[in-house]
Amino acid sequence: MSLATAATDPRQELLQLALSVFGVRFGVLRLAGDAPIASSPALPIEIEEPLAQYAAAHRDALVELQDAAAGIRFYAAAKLVDSDGGLRGILALLDDRPRTLTELQKDALLRIAAQVMRDVEMRETIRALREEQTPWWPLIDEAPVAVFCYHVSSSRLSYVNRKFAECLGYTVEEVLDLDSVTDIITEDQHDVVREMIRRREAGDDRELRYATKVRCRDGTVLDAEVHSSIADAGTGRIVIGVAVDITTQVASGRHLREREEYFRALTDHLSDVIAIVGGDGVLTYLSPSAARVLGYEPEELLGKTTWATVHPEDAGALGAALSELARGTTSEPREVRFQHKSGSWRTLEVVATNLLDHPQIRGSVLNLHDITDRKRMERELGHSTASPASDAWPRRWPTNSTT
Repeated sequence: MSLATAATDPRQELLQLALSVFGVRFGVLRLAGDAPIASSPALPIEIEEPLAQYAAAHRDALVELQDAAAGIRFYAAAKLVDSDGGLRGILALLDDRPRTLTELQKDALLRIAAQVMRDVEMRETIRALREEQTPWWPLIDEAPVAVFCYHVSSSRLSYVNRKFAECLGYTVEEVLDLDSVTDIITEDQHDVVREMIRRREAGDDRELRYATKVRCRDGTVLDAEVHSSIADAGTGRIVIGVAVDITTQVASGRHLREREEYFRALTDHLSDVIAIVGGDGVLTYLSPSAARVLGYEPEELLGKTTWATVHPEDAGALGAALSELARGTTSEPREVRFQHKSGSWRTLEVVATNLLDHPQIRGSVLNLHDITDRKRMERELGHSTASPASDAWPRRWPTNSTT
């Protein structure tokens, strides 16, 4: 993560991260006493307010609804809870397309919400240190987050609390004996930290937020997120910072990205089309292979009924396949003609599987296999074998014997 300054609101960055991770169009971040941070285009207040109020009143940390309000087919909200358990706000994701969160995405949403609160609490801690340094030291020394100070001129640590030393496996005295703050940073991060110190020496007084890697006494490397500010002390200008161990979150985010990339690679290269149809007959998922088979990008058909491109004479066959699911989990294969975006007709073999009760699917899964070319060959072969010329074919292969 590159260095970020006060010019960029980290809460806005986290909101944009949530939007990109979940692929939704709208997001609202609301903190008590603050105006809501909404994605662009801004949501109508009559939609945002009731949803935020509903989420705040809901007992669960994560709220997920379908058809939550007019024009909204998807809505998920994570509560922003501080370290004392108090509700501080709401992080909400909204969309006008149907969608369902996976377990990995639910976990990621809760982690992003927790990150928002860490950011808020870090800033509050830094502000308290800057405003009332002396009275706060006894409390900061026992704080559950790692706090540190170092002199800009020497980059030598002048104060660390117990949590800071414990995270690294040192005593407080051992950390303060280090020559420079860079002694606990991994080598690949030295240039980033030195650039930050250089900017401080040049008079940069802005709050900085960045991620780095620190090396513990036993050689273990931890991912840390640091918020730092600068203050004037009797011994010169010092940097005051708060650090949080985000190793688990980084690993979880990496795992989520790897899983998403794995399944994306599978669906992107399928020769068949996979579709998910809700109980109301509306398409909630369409694999990227639909573009190759039917000429439509998935976004062009999502939210529409499955009958939109079906040949009128075959609508009954598709309906029968879905109706069969009431008596079992999988339907018999059915041949259904779908209209290609170019206007031509493709014959697809459809098999439906009932996953309406599956918490992550909530629909019928259709596997559509393109058999257009096979049907064409069957017709051509049938026409050829039925022609008069076929009667002239020898019934036995000629031999090489002579009479």
